[in-house]
Amino acid sequence: MPAKHARSRWILAVLIVLIVVGVFLFVDFRSYPQGEWSADMKDKFYFADQGSKLLPADWFMSLPAVGTGDARLTDNLDRFGFILTKRPNKYNLPIGFAVHQETDGQEWIGLTCAACHTGRVVLEDGRDILVEGGQSLLDFDSFFADVMTSLSSVVAGHERFSDFATRVNESAVKHGRSALSEQDLKAAVDARIKVYQARLKYNTPTLKAGFGRVDAFGQIFNQVGAALHNPLEKLPPPDAPASYPFIWDTPKHKAVQWNGSAPNLGVQRTGSMLRNIGEVIGVFGEIEIVPNAGAFTPSYKNSANYRNLEEIEAWVTSLASPKWPGKIDSALAATGKGLYDVACAKCHAVVDPSNTPVPTPVTMTAVADVGTDPAHSDSFLKRMMLANDLNGHLSAADPRHPFARFGPEPPARDLTVNGAVGARGFFKPPFINSTVDAIKAFVEGTPTDEELNRYKARPLNGIWATAPYLHNGSVLTLWELMLPVDARMKTFCVGTAQFDSKNVGYRNDCTGRHSEFDTSKPGNHNTGHMYGAGLKEPEKWALLEYMKTL
Repeated sequence: MPAKHARSRWILAVLIVLIVVGVFLFVDFRSYPQGEWSADMKDKFYFADQGSKLLPADWFMSLPAVGTGDARLTDNLDRFGFILTKRPNKYNLPIGFAVHQETDGQEWIGLTCAACHTGRVVLEDGRDILVEGGQSLLDFDSFFADVMTSLSSVVAGHERFSDFATRVNESAVKHGRSALSEQDLKAAVDARIKVYQARLKYNTPTLKAGFGRVDAFGQIFNQVGAALHNPLEKLPPPDAPASYPFIWDTPKHKAVQWNGSAPNLGVQRTGSMLRNIGEVIGVFGEIEIVPNAGAFTPSYKNSANYRNLEEIEAWVTSLASPKWPGKIDSALAATGKGLYDVACAKCHAVVDPSNTPVPTPVTMTAVADVGTDPAHSDSFLKRMMLANDLNGHLSAADPRHPFARFGPEPPARDLTVNGAVGARGFFKPPFINSTVDAIKAFVEGTPTDEELNRYKARPLNGIWATAPYLHNGSVLTLWELMLPVDARMKTFCVGTAQFDSKNVGYRNDCTGRHSEFDTSKPGNHNTGHMYGAGLKEPEKWALLEYMKTL
C-alpha cells in the first residue's frame, strides 16, 4: 500500500508541475506599460530598416520627376501622402523610408512600418500633430506607379539615360561605392524594370484605393504568387482596400488584422514575426520560395531584417494611444459614458491606455451581422493560387495537421503562411520560445472560414485620431458613423490632413491633394455598423464627447 500511495503522489506531483508549466506557457504575467515615445524612439521607428528593397539608393535618389524638367522624384514625395520631416536621416527622405544595407555594402531604399502607420492631423488652430502608430494617408499604389514611370523614362533615350547614369555614379562615389559603366547600369535597370512591370500589372487595382488605404492582403498574396511563378490570371487585382490599421496595443492582441487572421501567439512572439515578415514581402521585400530540405519546416532565402522587426514590435508594445488635443466637456462626456456602456461597450471594451491588458479584449463580429462591406473578408477567403513547386510539399500552414501537403491550387493565405514560416525558420534560436509558440499554435489551431468571415472590434482608445472610419475608410467622421446609412456621404474627398474637431475626423476637402471616394462601388460601401443610429441627436453629441476621452 505505501508504494501505491507513493506512486499516486508522484503522479499528482507531475500533474501539478504540468499544470503550472502550462499556465506559464499560456498566461503572460508581465506588465507592459505604455506611454508617449521619446524623440529618439520616434526617430528609430521612422527610419528602421525592415528588409524592404525598392531600389538601390543611388538609383532612387537620381530618379527624375514624372514629366519634364530637372526635378527629382524625391523632391515632392508628400504628394503621395508621405510625411515630410526635418528629423535627420541619411538621405533626408520623409518618414517611412529606410536604408537596407547588403553584406556587400550596397544600399537600398525601401519602406518601413512608419510609412503606413504614422498618422497626421492638422487642427483648426494650426497645430500639426503626428500620430505615432496611427493610420497614414499614404497612396501606396500611386507612389509605385510613379516610381515605375520614372524608372522607365530613364531608358527611353540615350541622353536621358546618360544624365541618370551620371547622377547615379555621383551618388555612389559620394557614399564610398564604385561607379558602374553605363552598360552594366543599363542591364541592371532593364532587369529591375522587367520585374516591376509584371508587379505593376498584377498589383494595380481596378478599384482605386487612393489615400489612406491599400489592399495589403491582395498585394502580399500576389507577391507570394509571383515568387511561385503563377501566371497573371492567377494574380487578380488587389481590389479589396482597407485602411491602414492603427497599431497601438496590437502586440497585446491575440490576433491582428481587420479579420483577425494573424495570430500573435503572445506578446513579441513568433506569430508577430510571421505577420511582420508577410508585411515586408508586400512592400518590396525579397523572398525565394524554393523547396528544400529545411528541418521540420521550409527555409527560404529572403531580405527580412529579423532583428529590427523584433525591435519595432517591442517599440510598438510601449506605445500608448494619443490623447485628445482639445478641451473636453466633462458633464457631456459623463452622459456619453452611460450611453457608451449600453450601446458600445459590448463590442468595444474600455481599457487603461497606459497599460492595456494581455490579451487586449476584442470582439469578432460576423460580417453579415455588422453589415459593413464584405469585399475585404471575401477576398481573403476566396483567393486561390497555383502551388507549382510546392505542390505535394508540406504546407506548414496548419499546426494541427503538420503532415498536410499542398494540392495543385490551395488558398493564397496558406501559401503566404508557408512563405512567412520559411522566411522565419520556425525552429531557429531561441529554441525555447519557438517550441512554446509551436505548442500554442497547436493548441489554438487555425481559424475556420466561418471564424475568419468576421471583422474585428477593438477598444476605442485613441479613436479620435483614426479617421476615416470602418475597415474600408468609407465614413469620414465619427459623427457620420452614428447616422443612418442614407444620411452618410455618398462621395467625398480624402487625402488632406485637415481635421474636423467638431465631427471628429477629416474634412471633406477637395482643394488640395485628394482622391475621390465613391461609396456606391463594391469594396467602398459605407453600409452597416448602425449601433448609434437610433440615438437622439443630443445623445449622439454626448456619446461623441465621451469617445474623445478614450
